[in-house]
Amino acid sequence: MSSLPLLQPRLPCRTPLNLAPLCSLVRADTGSGKTLIAILALRQLAAAPLPANNRRDNRKRLVVFLTPTTTLVSQQAQVIEAQTSLRVKSFVGAQGVDYWKRDKWQQELDEADVVVLTPQIWLDILRNAYYDLRDVQLVIFDEAHHAQKSHPYALIMREHYHPLKARHEPVPRILGLTASPIWNDKKPQEAIRCVTSSCSCLHRRRRRVVPDGPTGPPAE
Repeated sequence: MSSLPLLQPRLPCRTPLNLAPLCSLVRADTGSGKTLIAILALRQLAAAPLPANNRRDNRKRLVVFLTPTTTLVSQQAQVIEAQTSLRVKSFVGAQGVDYWKRDKWQQELDEADVVVLTPQIWLDILRNAYYDLRDVQLVIFDEAHHAQKSHPYALIMREHYHPLKARHEPVPRILGLTASPIWNDKKPQEAIRCVTSSCSCLHRRRRRVVPDGPTGPPAE
C-alpha cells in the first residue's frame, strides 16, 4: 500500500481537463505537474463507462502509457498505481518480453487497465499483431517531443495510428506530455510549430501549463 498522498491540482480552474479532442499536447515545465495531468485523465476515464468501439463493443479498452526509459517505466507505474484505482502493469525488456508470443501478450494486457512500457516494446507488439490498436482508448506519450524521424514514438503513429485513421477505423485518443527545452516564451507560435513538428500527430489541441505545481510530492 503506497504512502503517497493523493495528488490534486493546486489550481484546477487554471488547468481544465478535456479529453474530447482526439489529440492533445501538453507542454509544461519540469516539476509543474505533467504526470498529474495524466493521472487526472486516467481518473476521468476510470469514472466513465467503457467506450463503444464499433465491432468491439464488448471488448475492454486499454490505456497505454509510453515513456522513453525503463527507469521511468517503473516510476510512472508506481505513481499511477498509487494515485488511481486502476489495474496497472509495467513491462521492460528484462522481463523477457522479446520472447513473448501473442497468447502471452493478450493475457497480460487483458488483465490490466493501464500498461506502462517503453515505446519500442509497444511498437513490437503492434508490428507483430499481438494487440489491436483499435482496442486502446488512450495512448499517453511521455516526453512526446521525441516523436520524430525514426524514433519509436513516430513509428507507432506513422505505421499504425495514421493508417487506421485514414481508413476511418477507431483510433485511441492521444495525450502527449513534454517539457521540451525548445519552448520559447518570447516566440510561442514558433515554439508550438517546433513541438508539433516533432509530434506531428498532436495537432488538434495544444495546451501550455503554467508552472504552478501540484500539491504533494513532485510527480515527474
